[in-house]
Amino acid sequence: MNVQQFQRVLKQVLDELLEDMMDSTNHPNDPFVRQSIPNIKTVLQELPAWPTTWDVNNGLCIEFADRVVREVPEAIVRHDEGPAAMGHWFVEFQGRFYDAESLEGVGYYWQLPIYTVNRAKCRADVLEDRGVL
Repeated sequence: MNVQQFQRVLKQVLDELLEDMMDSTNHPNDPFVRQSIPNIKTVLQELPAWPTTWDVNNGLCIEFADRVVREVPEAIVRHDEGPAAMGHWFVEFQGRFYDAESLEGVGYYWQLPIYTVNRAKCRADVLEDRGVL
């Protein structure tokens, strides 16, 4: 599989996950969340621009990575490590790193948007930066 084919798979997986998030009655598949907020679907769908790639990277990043690897077994699920780790999961393919907000890939995982332009920003700040709010 070449990089362009891989990027098409990333886009397909992302689109499917966003659709699942829109249709789902729970987010993520966490019993605590479902118990705490019985109307979670209504609450989440009332968020501006729900769902976004930011939402995937901040709660469903492992789901995204797992789905990609199911489609492309030669891809590798990775997790950040070290004292500055944020608990983020992403995919490595042919020496580049990918997540829901970086379908073009980066040379080093710490160059992913979650570690750079979106670091320490809440959802509203990122959507404002993108001109959505």
